[in-house]
Amino acid sequence: VCTPYLELVEAITYKVAGNRRKEEHVKPTKEYVKLIEGGLRKFGLPTSMLSMSTTQFVQEENMKSVFVYGTLLRGQPLNYAMVSRNKPTSVKEASVKGALYDLEDFPGLRPGDYVVKGELYSYDTPMRPLLTELDAIEGHEGWGRGLYERVVVPVTVDGEIVWAWAYLLCSKEYDGTEGLITSGSWIERTS
Repeated sequence: VCTPYLELVEAITYKVAGNRRKEEHVKPTKEYVKLIEGGLRKFGLPTSMLSMSTTQFVQEENMKSVFVYGTLLRGQPLNYAMVSRNKPTSVKEASVKGALYDLEDFPGLRPGDYVVKGELYSYDTPMRPLLTELDAIEGHEGWGRGLYERVVVPVTVDGEIVWAWAYLLCSKEYDGTEGLITSGSWIERTS
């Protein structure tokens, strides 16, 4: 799980075994919902998906926004991926709290106390094709493997906080100051 401070922490999750899974949605008890909501709030995690999950199946596709901060930005070489499969309903300047590192050909986002500038792409179409393409571009090979981890992060856009997918650099070797982009902007970085 990614905290609002972009720290990855281990969490226990449960999945219903295939032979016990029902075709229709099974509404959780009020006590269970209250317990889960309390845990989410305690760690500053979003509760918006929780209310949806009490009435329907929730899949990762329900998260309809992606925060980008590097080569996926408008005018950058990989931006085609943000508009080729899914046409965004909006693209807005946005930011997250973290630290941006220059890895020469592309940046990496890590936990930190800087403002990292980027763009928030929002969609109203199925996300699976886009997420599959972005996972391949970013080297996300599943949870805990690969160069980047796809996580849900709090994004500031138009003075509000929204939750969106983002790619967090897995390598902790960039937790220092070497390669740190103090401006928080891949576009504005200096050589």
